Amino acid sequence: ETKTFMSTISFDYCALSYLNMWLKHDASFYSAMSGNDRQSKLHTLAKAAFAYRIARNFPEKFDRTIGIERYGPVLDVLDEIACAPTSDETAISMIENARAKISALYGGRDILSATTKFLWLKFRSPILIYDSQARESLGTKHGDLHAFVGEWKKQYGEHKSEIDAACNELPNAQKYCVSRTIHTSEVVEVCTSEWFKQRVFDLYLWNGGTVK
Repeated sequence: ETKTFMSTISFDYCALSYLNMWLKHDASFYSAMSGNDRQSKLHTLAKAAFAYRIARNFPEKFDRTIGIERYGPVLDVLDEIACAPTSDETAISMIENARAKISALYGGRDILSATTKFLWLKFRSPILIYDSQARESLGTKHGDLHAFVGEWKKQYGEHKSEIDAACNELPNAQKYCVSRTIHTSEVVEVCTSEWFKQRVFDLYLWNGGTVK
């Protein structure tokens, strides 16, 4: 049976929403995590954990309370990964390996979603963010990353033309951006990138995209 999405929001709304999210914090998060300044990266992990509401998955008793830098164990695992994944399969393997290592350092907690969010900040595409709201929209089983990625990519492909159209309109919507000083060429470069379009689809799923 063919699955169809029903949503009360549009891809135009999601495209502008993610552009503002990118300008507000994700751009600076990505820039810091791509650099070599440890303190800047630790500060970014803390800010990202707050912004993405995943800080509770990393109790301070496993780092700061015992004299370790806040999020230091997370950063050590991320810093061990030097090269970006080149396919969905290598991305899944990377996520699962990092998830296991970080989880062991934080009391065996389930940190699949948090791991994908942190790795996305380091590499962007082809990392896909595993999120409970997106998983529910896609109808895959809890914790099944392979099924999640497969269904996500399938549905993304079916809506790619709509997402492309919405992103192509963003240069005309600069007056609605949180940063009024951003140059049109920068908007074009960002909104035509595959990683950006994937995040637009994420917002669609998180904000009510459902599958029947």
